[in-house]
Amino acid sequence: MRDWKINKKSNFIHYCPNETIDSISINEEPNFSDKFVITDCSSNILSKKINIENYSLIYASV
Repeated sequence: MRDWKINKKSNFIHYCPNETIDSISINEEPNFSDKFVITDCSSNILSKKINIENYSLIYASV
């Protein structure tokens, strides 16, 4: 994540740690302390520990 190019003017980041269509999985937790981090945990909310302090909003859907 440290290599990601995040626009400094952004107020929030939408983060999806497990994208099932293309089988992309990101195992490290985000650390964007100056941004609101919104995460879609639909495919992994009950399968791994989540440090809720790293997120402003966590959601999941079916």
